[in-house]
Amino acid sequence: TIQSAINNSLDGFVVVIYPGRYNELISTSKRLNIVGINKNECIILYNTEHNQDVFTLFGSGGGLFSISNITILQTNNEGGEALDVGGAEGIYDGEVYVDNVILNSLNEEAMQIKNARNVFISNSNLIGSGAGLYLSNNIREATYVVEITNSQLIGTIFSGISVAGGQALRCQGSFISGGDDELYDANQAIYLGEIKSMPFFDNCIIIGGKNNAAVKVTTDIGIQILNSRVVKNGNADYVVIPPGGVPPNGYNVAIALCAMNASLHPLVHNTITNSLNVIDSRIE
Repeated sequence: TIQSAINNSLDGFVVVIYPGRYNELISTSKRLNIVGINKNECIILYNTEHNQDVFTLFGSGGGLFSISNITILQTNNEGGEALDVGGAEGIYDGEVYVDNVILNSLNEEAMQIKNARNVFISNSNLIGSGAGLYLSNNIREATYVVEITNSQLIGTIFSGISVAGGQALRCQGSFISGGDDELYDANQAIYLGEIKSMPFFDNCIIIGGKNNAAVKVTTDIGIQILNSRVVKNGNADYVVIPPGGVPPNGYNVAIALCAMNASLHPLVHNTITNSLNVIDSRIE
């Protein structure tokens, strides 16, 4: 099994995954490089028990963990992430690199980050009903930085990216979309809750879920969206901002541009504005 190979490895080892379907749960606190031969042929999946995360990283001590060229599937309809960074204790003190990976969860987040030093996601597909990617503020103060490039983050029911913690989020050249949920109003492409600095999106396509906005901002941090296309769904607004309107330092002009009467429009710069007369109609 893959778990046996990990158990017999030391920090810094490369674990090569050959083509096959591996039905197992995997967890490690080691700093390893997990490399598949081909992501379409190297498949880790689990569907036996509910609420089990397929691949879990946990522990302190620093270092680097990377995973590439693999598909991880959680196919149980009662929950569980494909990749959980932090585990039950919400602690992972190393850096995490995810490259050319497919993460898919039938009834939870494809990837949840509870804590880490930094997380880098590139050339990957994250698809989950709860969210493609969930940034959590679990147990202790979350200070991680997440960088995403050339990836797809899709929520099949809720958000593509849901943010409830972390230090910073930067996303470039990626596709982000929300899902079909309407009942809980949580299917925006990007749901932005607590985070310590303004998230940054550049050269992205951001599509709201069924009858919903592309982005929902619930804090006064704001958001920067540059050189991107933002698509609302149905009669919703492009971006929903907190009740009360503009925070003390103003919102990025990307929010103000949401007053444009087009269902698809480019956002080309990030000038800060306090123009209430432009965005008051966008207030929830």
